Amino acid sequence: RRLGVVSLGPETAANRFKPAGSSQKMSDSYKLNRRSGTSEDSRDESQRSSDERRQDYTDRRYRRGRRSNGGTEEHNGTYRGKGKGQGRRYPDRWANYDPIGKEMTGTRFVAFKCPLKEDFFAHDTHPDEFFDIHTLVGYARDAQRRLGLVVDLTNTDRYYNKDVWYDYDVEYRKLFCPGHEVNGREDIVEQFNGFVDDFLAKNKDNDKLIGVHCTHGINRTGYLICRYLIDRQDWNADEAIRVFEECRGHTIEREKYKDTLREAQRRRDRARTEKDDKDAKTDEPSTSPPSETEVPPPPHFDEPDDASEAAPAAESLPPPPTF
Repeated sequence: RRLGVVSLGPETAANRFKPAGSSQKMSDSYKLNRRSGTSEDSRDESQRSSDERRQDYTDRRYRRGRRSNGGTEEHNGTYRGKGKGQGRRYPDRWANYDPIGKEMTGTRFVAFKCPLKEDFFAHDTHPDEFFDIHTLVGYARDAQRRLGLVVDLTNTDRYYNKDVWYDYDVEYRKLFCPGHEVNGREDIVEQFNGFVDDFLAKNKDNDKLIGVHCTHGINRTGYLICRYLIDRQDWNADEAIRVFEECRGHTIEREKYKDTLREAQRRRDRARTEKDDKDAKTDEPSTSPPSETEVPPPPHFDEPDDASEAAPAAESLPPPPTF
């Protein structure tokens, strides 16, 4: 930690993508090709390691700071300028949280806080605080994993340019999700569940991850991931909460969200019990005498409908004998 900000080095951040005990290796053919196409030797953002990006970021910020007036070089190799190169203000408390959680064991989910556009970061920003889409994808690649879907739950579109996800061939879905009220928005839950269902149906033959983020990647993110596990994958609510918090590295802060998750499990279990009871009654053999409507009707003899079976017509009978 530095000045109260969580510091997460590239090796640590990359490992957080890996589930516990994972030893999966990345194939040699794996490449994060941009939508416009890149060659094997290309050195664009999609092919650079997170180490290279972080070092380049430090160098660029250092040079920019040297050109500003009144700058001072710090002993740790980073540069803090005065007056110029100030970035936009971070979202509230954004810097207090780890950027990325671990891949949730038994699922494809990985939670992270919102990556930001580069202009949010001043030239004196410490490299460990820098977290944009390129850095995130680099961490995933370093962990030999790949994002296939990102669901953005922030209630704004000002934090980054969503087209960058498409450059990395990552599907992007947006849900404008206001803070503090997602536990009362079943419409948002159904949309989120639908996004995940669609992605999993189309990606049965791979192991691409589903990234989910709100501003901090904790409360709204945790609620909706846990709801999916409860609603679609039959998880126990407390188990879903525990696994999410362990993998994210932070606890869900809103107790009302946890209470609603437990209620969602109870509602699911009640519906299942009622269905089982109804099915059991339907399958029980009947012991009561048949009702009047169940008594078979008396036999009915249809009139012959074939001309050959009909009685001879009167005109075809032989004339009576004459004496």
